[in-house]
Amino acid sequence: MKWPNVPDNVRDLAGRLVETLLHELGDNALGIYLHGSLALGGFQPERSDLDILVVTKESTDIQVKQRLAEKLLLLSLHPIPVELHICAFDQLQPWKYPYPFDMHYSEGWRGRLASGLSAGTSEALPVMSGGEDPDLAAHITVVRERGIVMWGRPVAEAFPPVPAEHYLDAILSDVDVEFGAISKQPVYYVLNLLRVVKYVSDGSVVSKEEAGVWGLAAMPFHIEVIAMALQFYRRPERNESLHFDVEPLRLFMKSCRARITRDEAP
Repeated sequence: MKWPNVPDNVRDLAGRLVETLLHELGDNALGIYLHGSLALGGFQPERSDLDILVVTKESTDIQVKQRLAEKLLLLSLHPIPVELHICAFDQLQPWKYPYPFDMHYSEGWRGRLASGLSAGTSEALPVMSGGEDPDLAAHITVVRERGIVMWGRPVAEAFPPVPAEHYLDAILSDVDVEFGAISKQPVYYVLNLLRVVKYVSDGSVVSKEEAGVWGLAAMPFHIEVIAMALQFYRRPERNESLHFDVEPLRLFMKSCRARITRDEAP
């Protein structure tokens, strides 16, 4: 897997994950795809996840999902968190929004999933039974634009095009929060808001770091906030929110939202 500047232990985790998925899914597997910061070139060991989309021929059997969940609980966090969606190919056509998935794993599910699997109860069912996730519009867009095929079909054969308005809605929903939440995670929200502003400006799908670098030139009146977000993103520290002055951060958020409202999606 030819990814630049990726630690060996992260590359090893990705390889073990692909092997696990192929072993458990067998002939039902159609493709395994990398998206997120690793695909976009903005990977940060202290912040980033291993983001994976899997396409299968048909819905995965519940027993297979349970075995996969047990193995994901062992693999994830060693050394970084894993976030994974499995989608059945027959649900990919035609496009739907919010998009359906067959299985989802993230660290947010760890507690319920581990207790449910160990007790044999229905606590594990929400993640096992599938559902709909607006974020898949963003994930699939990234895969189609800049994703990496880890195994299987070419990206264009696995995923349909995502309408621009659905991608925009997905990335907007991620930053449509109250200022109190933003002030607690300013690095995340500053860089993600810049990703949205850049997308509505020129249709580019970029990483957080790329958005930050662009923002330094595109929004010079807010260079202090943007530069600080990039600094913390590249060299994460604890209590980052304590370093951001409230008023400049508030003005930056207001300016971004004004530009998003003014501009139309590409």
